[in-house]
Amino acid sequence: MKSTNGSSESEALLISWHKLLSKRPRKILLPHGTLREDVRPERVERRARLVSAIARGRRWLNEIVTGSITDADQLAKRERCTVRQVNMTLSLAFLAPQLVKAAVEGRPCRPECGWNSVWRIPG
Repeated sequence: MKSTNGSSESEALLISWHKLLSKRPRKILLPHGTLREDVRPERVERRARLVSAIARGRRWLNEIVTGSITDADQLAKRERCTVRQVNMTLSLAFLAPQLVKAAVEGRPCRPECGWNSVWRIPG
């Protein structure tokens, strides 16, 4: 590269640059009365998708129980998805109430939230 003053020395071109963040920042939702240290960061969209899928699974199960839908194939055609997706969404209708409550409140579920606490036999 020739400089403007006629010499044949090379010159360095400096460009200011910084790396952009590759991930969007997370928003932390804290349930009332919970310390920040007790809650893992969770994306709002992920929690909303989970709660929406649980509601959809319950709605689909109700349609099957009432007889307005006969089977998963019919539901898959109506929703334009696979039978596997219908079956996996339907399984969310059977989550323990404590797990659903934890998802709605946006808090992590402790081991005592699972089926073991629902079916714990006293004694």
